[in-house]
Amino acid sequence: METFGNARSYTQYDRIALPEGIPDLGVAAGSEGIISRLDYRRNNVYADVTVTYSTRQPRGSVFMEITPEEKILSYSANV
Repeated sequence: METFGNARSYTQYDRIALPEGIPDLGVAAGSEGIISRLDYRRNNVYADVTVTYSTRQPRGSVFMEITPEEKILSYSANV
C-alpha cells in the first residue's frame, strides 16, 4: 500500500482490513479480506472485497467505501 499525503493507494489483490465486524459472516473488525475490484466514482473509491476462511475458501463478499471514509456498504455470504 502506498501513501500520498492522507490518501492511500490500493491495488487489486491487496489485503485490506475491514473497518467494522460483520457477525453474519463471522468476522470481527480488523479482519482482512482481499480486494477483488476497485471502482472510482465521483471522487470516492469503492472496493469489492472477498473474505475467506483460514482454509482460503470464500466466506463472503463485502462492498465497501475506501475514501473519503472506510465503511462497509453491503455484504453477502457464500452459501
